[in-house]
Amino acid sequence: MSKLVLPADTALNLSGNKAEETEGSANSVGTDSGLLAAIQNIGASFHHWSGRYSVLVTIFAITLAYLLLLRTVMVITYTSLDKVTLWQELQLFFVGFQYDVLVALCFVIPQLIHITLLSEQRLQGRINRLLLDLTWIIAFLFLPFFCIAEYVFFDEFQSRLNYIAFEYIVYPTEVCCNIWESYPLIELIAVVGLCGFSSWILLRKNFHSRVSTSMHWQKRYGIFFSCLTVIAILWSSTSAESRQVSRDRVANECSWNGLYSFVYYAWTCHFDYNKNYMTIADAEVKQRLRQQIVTDGHDLKPSSNNPVDRVVHTGQPEQDYNVVLILEESLGSDFIGVLGDKRGLTPHFDELTKQGLLFDNFYATGNRTARALEAVMTSMPPIPTESILKRDHSEHVFTLANVLAGRGYERLFMTGGRGLFDGVRSFMKANGFNHFVEQSDFHDPIFANAWGVSDEDLFRKALTELDGLEKTGRPFFATILTVSNHRPYTY
Repeated sequence: MSKLVLPADTALNLSGNKAEETEGSANSVGTDSGLLAAIQNIGASFHHWSGRYSVLVTIFAITLAYLLLLRTVMVITYTSLDKVTLWQELQLFFVGFQYDVLVALCFVIPQLIHITLLSEQRLQGRINRLLLDLTWIIAFLFLPFFCIAEYVFFDEFQSRLNYIAFEYIVYPTEVCCNIWESYPLIELIAVVGLCGFSSWILLRKNFHSRVSTSMHWQKRYGIFFSCLTVIAILWSSTSAESRQVSRDRVANECSWNGLYSFVYYAWTCHFDYNKNYMTIADAEVKQRLRQQIVTDGHDLKPSSNNPVDRVVHTGQPEQDYNVVLILEESLGSDFIGVLGDKRGLTPHFDELTKQGLLFDNFYATGNRTARALEAVMTSMPPIPTESILKRDHSEHVFTLANVLAGRGYERLFMTGGRGLFDGVRSFMKANGFNHFVEQSDFHDPIFANAWGVSDEDLFRKALTELDGLEKTGRPFFATILTVSNHRPYTY
């Protein structure tokens, strides 16, 4: 066996290094312990000074954490450095933090009032303890629920909660059923419950001990009015325009706060026309319309306020053809084979294009069905905020059905959904259609979901309805609105 012999100085050096390491480790442990003790002392001092209000500070911090997490997920999912710079994304988080601080402060106002007005003896009473527990449970359940709900809304509309949320509150059947069928609601409810109740269980005992801290009324009211002052300053210095950090609309929406935007739209009913619509001078609009629409054989009506009001001479005799107009839900050009899609999703439509006329330069008039209906039926581009279909005094709108009614046509509108939704039934019946078929008129449909009966059921009934109109001996105009190609895509 070989034996390694080290020189004495080497051995001494090694021993010295070991001693130095031991001493260094002791110093490191001492430094870490001192830092931890300092942090603990700061925390204890803060709790002693803030007393019962340290509970609100904890809830405030938890609220900020949820809102920051939501914004971070939105930025990662929906923004790209190709559209916004890194500096703009940093601005986005800074502006968003200002909104979040304001919202988080407002979020704790009810508890701020509660623990300010009552003495420690009353706060320790049974009723107030139960009330505080209930308040904390609601707060801890609301935060994860709101974050999930707003993420779902943002995924659908690429926007924070806005006027659209108010438009659909009045249709709970479609909205609630669609959510139930589109998302793993049981799992999401479980996540909300787990986050909410676990937070409450972990913090309630500590919260009750802090809330019962004795505090002189002068200090309580001093903190109370200081908080209100901070809220007032933030409220006065923050506006909806503050979120404009770039030219990318989605990034600007990420910088906003959903609770702020929801209250903002509820309070002001504001819609920023210039931010959502490009405009040009009226005279230029009229000139461009006439250049693009009016051709030879068109006689303009100079006395009309409509710049393209005209009589069209085709040189052919009038023909009262039967007309069937099918409005297919969400069938964009990205899905149509003849328009470039390679997945083979529309073989029958592609075949039909060989027998008819295909317009390959059409653009959608909006991102919701009501927008398509108002544009197709009235030849008017969708107007801001609420659809024409749901507005007051929309009973005598000039529509395609009205035009054909003057030619002796029967006019039928069919949809697989409820006619109540988006005001479809009331608008169509008031503006030219004398027959209306909706979900309640289908008996024993093959399939139905949140939005109505399947397209198969719809077209089968359409054949029956059209055969009936044919027997009247009069020409007919039928509009068929499908619903199956819509989330949750269960058919």
